[in-house]
Amino acid sequence: MPEFSSGIQQVIDGQGVPISVAGMTIVFSVLTTIAGFIAMLPKVLEWVNKVLPESAHHGPTSRPVPKTMPAPVTGDLSSIAAAALAYHTRHFQGTTTRDDTRPRHSPA
Repeated sequence: MPEFSSGIQQVIDGQGVPISVAGMTIVFSVLTTIAGFIAMLPKVLEWVNKVLPESAHHGPTSRPVPKTMPAPVTGDLSSIAAAALAYHTRHFQGTTTRDDTRPRHSPA
């Protein structure tokens, strides 16, 4: 197994400094290019919008407005309350909520 030695002289002898300078130059150049592209992007998109304007969408431009509003619920709501209780009892039996942990008060 080869023996590895470390130190500044081995870096200089193995051309470590020129390689690291070249790597830092490449990274700096790429990051500068990316920053320049991001800075120019709004102007490029304005130009693209002039050359290729947005086209109309194929779907409707707005939601259709209903001609009539649904009638409000009137009358006895006990059947709706009973259905909600049955649903809750069937699907949530055994589960607790925050309201279940509060003490219950008897009606006055």
